[in-house]
Amino acid sequence: MNKTKYRIGDLARKAQVTVRTVRYYESLNLIKPNSRSGGGQGYYCEKDLVYLKRILELKELDFSLDEIKIIINLKEEDQSGDKRRNELLHQYRN
Repeated sequence: MNKTKYRIGDLARKAQVTVRTVRYYESLNLIKPNSRSGGGQGYYCEKDLVYLKRILELKELDFSLDEIKIIINLKEEDQSGDKRRNELLHQYRN
């Protein structure tokens, strides 16, 4: 199993955003470090990179950060979540 850990600068580079953007998304609780070192350095995993890229894709589709937060926080297996996700997508397309 791949246990790759990224520091914030590495994560930002891989997602092609600034560290400031990652920190802003952290402040909105859209993304958070997977773990922290004893000195407080945040580390991100591959899953966090996927979430960050998903946020960026949804922003390109003109979803607001509030809508993105709802979409990302919905559990895939939650049927009510699927319903809300579909409502948001329907609103965007119409």
